[in-house]
Amino acid sequence: MNTLKLEVSRSTIDSLITKDRMRVDVVVAFFVRVKPSVEGIATAAQTLGQRTLSPEDLRMLVEDKFVDALRATAAQMTMHELQDTRENFVQGVQNTVAEDLSKNGLELESVSLTNFNQTSKEHFNPNNAFDAEGLTKLTQETERRRRERNEVEQDVEVKFFQ
Repeated sequence: MNTLKLEVSRSTIDSLITKDRMRVDVVVAFFVRVKPSVEGIATAAQTLGQRTLSPEDLRMLVEDKFVDALRATAAQMTMHELQDTRENFVQGVQNTVAEDLSKNGLELESVSLTNFNQTSKEHFNPNNAFDAEGLTKLTQETERRRRERNEVEQDVEVKFFQ
């Protein structure tokens, strides 16, 4: 089996929840292949059968493993840590999922975080404890930044008219 690119997207209500209870939308590409060894090929043939030939069939089989690794790793980092140290997030996901894939005779070549952004405010559920906490932080931060922008704009106007 050649290397397959299996893409996993998590966004809106299915987005990842970070350590600071923020929600983030991600698209992550996983590059997977059958281990190039007699044991790897035999294990893949036994556990996966024909599914190794179809990227969609293989994705359906391993997607939950990928999502679990994404959620577990995101829960250990704040949104800002995720943004600032993407390589740590990617490494954490790789470490979490590699051993599990090995049980199916698969090898994880690499993981790539291809898209990352804060989930839009409207997808936070105020009746969910995690979302309520994240929504409070998000509202506080955006209001603080709005006030700062307003102060800067007023300072510029005052200087302009003097």
